[in-house]
Amino acid sequence: MATTEEQAELTGAELEGTSLENRLRRHRSELDRYQTEKFPVPRWGRMVHVELGVVGYKRLARIADSHRRVRDEPTRNLYIGADALLAATVAFYEVKADGSLEPADLDWVKFARAAYPELDAATSARVALIKVIGDDLLPEFVQEWRDWNRERGEDSDSELAADLGATRS
Repeated sequence: MATTEEQAELTGAELEGTSLENRLRRHRSELDRYQTEKFPVPRWGRMVHVELGVVGYKRLARIADSHRRVRDEPTRNLYIGADALLAATVAFYEVKADGSLEPADLDWVKFARAAYPELDAATSARVALIKVIGDDLLPEFVQEWRDWNRERGEDSDSELAADLGATRS
């Protein structure tokens, strides 16, 4: 009998002989590997990258709903995009001279205050993110992340369907 680690390496026809529980564990581990992506921060990409994760539909819908009272549509969309990126932010990385990435002790507020020391001490994360990226580049960056986020969700759904299809009799 194969160990759990060995079963995690099984693919295709080999899955036929494994339990659903083991196949689900394997699939979960595959999904976990693709749940984040590192993106160069617009305007700062030569120095800093941000790791963004998947944010689900329900959370994105709650973010959008939280801004329904903002009357000005461009401002509302800016806030929704910024808050979606805040929800997706996992970590920051410094780009080293050789192009490698090293974890950086940053969040959006620390980043903004380092780049713009004149910012108020009470600057919110949303304001900091908008200041760092700029309201001119934020929509494009949000769209790039949303395309990736949607692709990850579609990949997850198709992988799960293919995997679970093997269990149907």
